[in-house]
Amino acid sequence: MIKQAIKYWSEHVILSSLSHALGGFGAALLLQHYLVGNAFLPTIVGWVALGFTAVTHFFAYTSSNGR
Repeated sequence: MIKQAIKYWSEHVILSSLSHALGGFGAALLLQHYLVGNAFLPTIVGWVALGFTAVTHFFAYTSSNGR
């Protein structure tokens, strides 16, 4: 399963970078909102960013490229 994801991400480098950047941004936004309480964007933006990251990781782990 890990080999599938590694092969998928190596073939989709820009998607990998975008996914991980958005995941980090979404996590930071949600942490800021729930820990401090003064996030500069609505929390839905953070949840959508984390959702995008989860979906792209699902595609990477279920792809048939590495088999």
